[in-house]
Amino acid sequence: MDTRGRGQSRWQAECRTPGTCKQADAGGSLPVAQHLNQVQRQFLSRLMRELSRESERVFSIRRRTEEGLRGYIESGAAQENRAVAHLLTELERSAVVLRENGCNLNTQTRLELPVGVPGIRSPMSMALRQPDENLDTSGVEEQANHREPSMEMLDSLEVVQIRQLAVRTLDTLRRHGPMTISILSSYQPLMEGLEELVACIRVARAIHATDLNTTEQVEAHDRYGIRIRASIPKLLMSADLFPDNIDELTL
Repeated sequence: MDTRGRGQSRWQAECRTPGTCKQADAGGSLPVAQHLNQVQRQFLSRLMRELSRESERVFSIRRRTEEGLRGYIESGAAQENRAVAHLLTELERSAVVLRENGCNLNTQTRLELPVGVPGIRSPMSMALRQPDENLDTSGVEEQANHREPSMEMLDSLEVVQIRQLAVRTLDTLRRHGPMTISILSSYQPLMEGLEELVACIRVARAIHATDLNTTEQVEAHDRYGIRIRASIPKLLMSADLFPDNIDELTL
């Protein structure tokens, strides 16, 4: 088969592809196609197909560019960049004016810029982890544990009995009505420091006291007589919130 025959067969095969025959027919319907031979008409058809694909690619890039530009403008970044560019232009103009007026650029001013202190680190400042040294236990003497607790140990144990505190709180509320922890401390002073104050808050939380969405100041004294002032949530307690059996509270 000669070159003309192979070109015609290939052109017929391409015409079987969807959308290709229309382009080939469009190329053949042009007035200039009447003055072309078979090979030139095939080349014209392929050229039109290529131009069609490239035009679609150009339109696709244009659509993506328009969408990106629209998003850039709507996000406000364009306005911010425009404001920054305007400030830089003003700074350049001011610098030119200072230079033309013979101003000394090393003149000290009282202007302070809150830019912070730049942090500079070097790889040489990164210290490698040193291996742990062996613990010298040559002078350590083993001592047997005591079976009876000492007075210092007993003093460090919990001194606030939270159940007894709940009973006293319920008795005070029954006699004087609803109140907050600050008012309660005026009837039964807090003499065990922060531990007793925390116990009062635990009792209030356990009975689901009403949170007034504010804070109040409470004074307490520890076992050494040191006065402590704390700011705690303002919780309104009443006797009706306590269960019939005090042991049902989750303290």
